Amino acid sequence: MPHRDSETIAALVDANARALFETYGAPLAQSDGVSTATTYAAIIGYSGRELSGSLCITTVPEVAAKTYGAEAPADWLGELANQLLGRLKTDLAKRGAEVFLTTPLVLKGYRLEVCANDEDGIETVLQDYQSEEGPVRVMLQYEFKQGCNLTPTQHVENALDVSEAILF
Repeated sequence: MPHRDSETIAALVDANARALFETYGAPLAQSDGVSTATTYAAIIGYSGRELSGSLCITTVPEVAAKTYGAEAPADWLGELANQLLGRLKTDLAKRGAEVFLTTPLVLKGYRLEVCANDEDGIETVLQDYQSEEGPVRVMLQYEFKQGCNLTPTQHVENALDVSEAILF
């Protein structure tokens, strides 16, 4: 049975993925399925008291180049994964869940495809998109610790947007 916060997490993944890629000039539209032509993948893990898991982005070099502004180095997709998970981290913190990120891992290959983990307790948000430059798949896997739920804090309405906050 899905966790009670599954819909919230799926909405956060979708909103943040679209906002991130739009920020870099590669707006995303929902797609019915992912192309098997993806050749870049970036994976980043996270953990905390409330939940843990991983985020993966797969795409093609053309999308990475569009977001980078030139031919993108392979690790640029890792930076995009880091930024996307950072945005999610901010939204999760607004809901009482603190997570810590690992260093992203970037893979280059042929026909890279990510799929959901079917272990008990692990849930998956799988979003397929299409940009003008090619396909993008975003997958977030997560597992809530026993008895943990997202609970909006009293400051959610007054919180700064991720693009407005500057921390030193």
